[in-house]
Amino acid sequence: MLSVSYAEIADKAFWFSLDRHMREETYHEKITEKTCYILREGGLPVGIMRYGLFWDNTPFLNLLYLQEAFRGRGLGRQAMAYWEDKMRAAGFRMVMTSTQADEGAQHFYRKLGYRDAGSLILPGEPLEIIMIKEL
Repeated sequence: MLSVSYAEIADKAFWFSLDRHMREETYHEKITEKTCYILREGGLPVGIMRYGLFWDNTPFLNLLYLQEAFRGRGLGRQAMAYWEDKMRAAGFRMVMTSTQADEGAQHFYRKLGYRDAGSLILPGEPLEIIMIKEL
């Protein structure tokens, strides 16, 4: 069974063992904002999740990452349900995420009810698919 808790300073080494995109200064900000989560199974950290606000008013999941050995067991689905419930309880009616077109995550999100809402092309990068879900 997955447990989800807000990330803390003590989780920093684990966090950056999985997240190669966020700056360390940003980690401290996100901890204060409570927008970073540690995913645990049996008390052991197995993944991370973080979000921000798109247009300052729509939750945008920036990252969901589970260690390879813990994928395919429904933990990602549980993490998403937890996050969506938190966003719904906070009064949001829609959430967003994105994934690159060459990643399998797009299929995971579609199974959870996310639908394509557009795309972004950055130089030298695969197509980024923007996805939304009404809560």
